[in-house]
Amino acid sequence: MPARTAQATAKKSLRAHRASDSDEVRREFARLLHDGVAQTLSVMLLELDELRVEQQGQGLALTRVDGLERSTRKALSELRDLVRQLRAGRDGDRDLVKLVKRAIRARAGVRPAVKYELLVSPAWPERITGRTAAELHRIVEEAIENAIRHGGARQIGVGFTVSARALYARVAVTDDGRGLPARRSRSGGLGILGMRERALLLGGKVQLGAGPGGRGTTVRVSVPVEALGPPSKSSASSENASPRRAMPSAGAALRQGAAPPPSRRRSRPQSGAKPLPGAP
Repeated sequence: MPARTAQATAKKSLRAHRASDSDEVRREFARLLHDGVAQTLSVMLLELDELRVEQQGQGLALTRVDGLERSTRKALSELRDLVRQLRAGRDGDRDLVKLVKRAIRARAGVRPAVKYELLVSPAWPERITGRTAAELHRIVEEAIENAIRHGGARQIGVGFTVSARALYARVAVTDDGRGLPARRSRSGGLGILGMRERALLLGGKVQLGAGPGGRGTTVRVSVPVEALGPPSKSSASSENASPRRAMPSAGAALRQGAAPPPSRRRSRPQSGAKPLPGAP
């Protein structure tokens, strides 16, 4: 066997071995999280339920119990999502828009007063690299949570676009809340720091600013289009196509802030789009 061929075969075998080891580590880590932390959080929910019964008639205590229960359920949901990602691996392609829609539906069931709008440029690919999808999904989740918890938002828009020259992929989350405080709370500051770190891992950045008309907050994430993975099929090839999976508008101001496609694509949402729960 020629030396170069033998060397190439050895390298290929080494990569396969490392990939196998990596998969095994992910599966073991997922098992530990599921059997340990997830079980602990589940027990905490049961104990909070018992505490609620014991504190009947104590308004302040019940309010705090409700808040702790929401936080615990959120942590458990995020942990289970992480376990699923670890078990499945993060190298495969994933549909980011579908992940976000699923998360919005779950939120709408808990907070029906919050309205959502989702706009997707025709240039946005149907599936992107799993690692990028996971990081962008967590950024969107954090931005939505900040908008509701710290900003008191009631209308939230999420938009997915690709720059005109296909150099950058952009995700924007806009809300109608109280806007950015002069001095951010510790939790809010850590959340923003986490978003920036996730974007940095993808070679991108996060920018925060006021929403349309100076109201609310807009979180803009930009990453190199290469971070999405190899070019894949998108739902439309025409520059004049309507945004796909667009949800009915939750308000004119929100529609402007949800990172819509360029003006020539700014048409009415597709007639076949189905509104998410909580959307008007």
